[in-house]
Amino acid sequence: LRLIVTSIQDAQTTLGLLLDNWERATTQCNFADVPRDLLSAANKEQLLEKASTFALFDKSVSIESCKTTNRLVRDYLGLTGKGPLVGIEKTIRK
Repeated sequence: LRLIVTSIQDAQTTLGLLLDNWERATTQCNFADVPRDLLSAANKEQLLEKASTFALFDKSVSIESCKTTNRLVRDYLGLTGKGPLVGIEKTIRK
């Protein structure tokens, strides 16, 4: 019984941390996009120059963009086989 209570308390703490950090847990800002104006036909020369000169190094050429993701939420809930709630339903059933 003590193990079940401890598991439920740990789950409650874990879910509280997830909710407290929801924005950070569900937003991933490691994507880089090329500005649309640079992709236009009128800027073909500039695009080729930037691509050949700075493709991997000049961060000013790209725009950082953020996307939402459920990866960490799934980890927290134990749905990916890792995280603090993995197997909690089996512990509770025992």
